[in-house]
Amino acid sequence: MSPQQKNILTTLILGNLVLFCCLAPAAYFVLSLPAGADPIQSAQATAQSFLPPTPTRRATFTPTRPVPTPTLVPGWKLTTISSNKFAIATPPSWEVKTLTPSNLAAQFDEIAKKNPQLANSLKGQSTEYVAKIKFIAYETSANIIREGFMPNVNVIRDSENTDMTLDDWTKASEKELASYKPSIRRVRASAGEILEIKFTIPMKLANNQTVNLASLQYLILRGREAYSLSCVALDKQAATYMPICEKIGLSVRWIN
Repeated sequence: MSPQQKNILTTLILGNLVLFCCLAPAAYFVLSLPAGADPIQSAQATAQSFLPPTPTRRATFTPTRPVPTPTLVPGWKLTTISSNKFAIATPPSWEVKTLTPSNLAAQFDEIAKKNPQLANSLKGQSTEYVAKIKFIAYETSANIIREGFMPNVNVIRDSENTDMTLDDWTKASEKELASYKPSIRRVRASAGEILEIKFTIPMKLANNQTVNLASLQYLILRGREAYSLSCVALDKQAATYMPICEKIGLSVRWIN
């Protein structure tokens, strides 16, 4: 496996599984590792078996039928991230942050005003990883703030060329999430055919309370680039917020 493939693997497997929560960042994958294990190396080793033995290019998915014209939920806001070639819609009560190398520090300061734990979590991630996060949004309605956990979504873009297909990512995700009995399927979206992954995991928060988290993730391929969208809420919030997460994920559309 080439160094470039390893970089893509690290970003998209960890990015696809890492959950940005209001109290702490966590990933079932990282939490399940033995003490002292390197999550980056472990992620690479786990998915290495799904890559071709040589960097020979493999075919990428091409939609077989026209994608419907995207529609916007009434009242929702469409955020366009021109530098990263996509747009995404969110409800009016969700705070939106788009991240670029030049505004990263300022955006963290803004996030800290309403969600200091999330800001601290982001600052604790590696610079290389954070640089791949292009979009963050989180619920800010008063009743949710009182609950102490803000449902949130993030989008990661990896612009390095990847030879992995949706089938490859399906196999990798099935293996990584096997103990959580995930629901994995392909769905039609504004961005074409994408991979949808749903699962619930237990997580210990910073106050040592253990909660169940509902996660909805989408892997979106465009040519040889990959985008990963992750949305998370408390399991008790899932009935309300997972349908919202679905609409957010399916709203992603290409702008150029």
